[in-house]
Amino acid sequence: GQPLPYQVGLKAVRKQGFLTSYENGLVIDSAGPKAFLSIDGPPGKNVVPMNLIYQKPDGSWVEDRPEESGEALLEVVVTQQNHAENAVVAHRDLMPSLLFRLYYFDGKGLDYFRHVISEYEPHTKTKVRIYEIDWQQYWESL
Repeated sequence: GQPLPYQVGLKAVRKQGFLTSYENGLVIDSAGPKAFLSIDGPPGKNVVPMNLIYQKPDGSWVEDRPEESGEALLEVVVTQQNHAENAVVAHRDLMPSLLFRLYYFDGKGLDYFRHVISEYEPHTKTKVRIYEIDWQQYWESL
């Protein structure tokens, strides 16, 4: 098969009331909460509803899967980093993968992983992150 689509590090370009617009056409309505992708197309067919996963201020995660999104292939995850919202749009099969969650979300929401160190080499654009698995906590949870 082909690689699954994703976009990471999306920054908000405009906030108006409850609506936040991102550079790729993603719009999040925090009053809903709802997420949709605005695309070129005829009126009424130019909005793609998406599943929305976001982090509340207390650190807990909320999933919103609206009926109109049906079997949406794309999901959006919004996180807070350095007092700014960042969005990740990815295929629904990528979001739950361990590698995706460790790499793009720094292991947030994973109970048995502890971040040890991160290093970045700008010349080769190589990023290395090391995590430790808390096996004792894992075995005690069974």
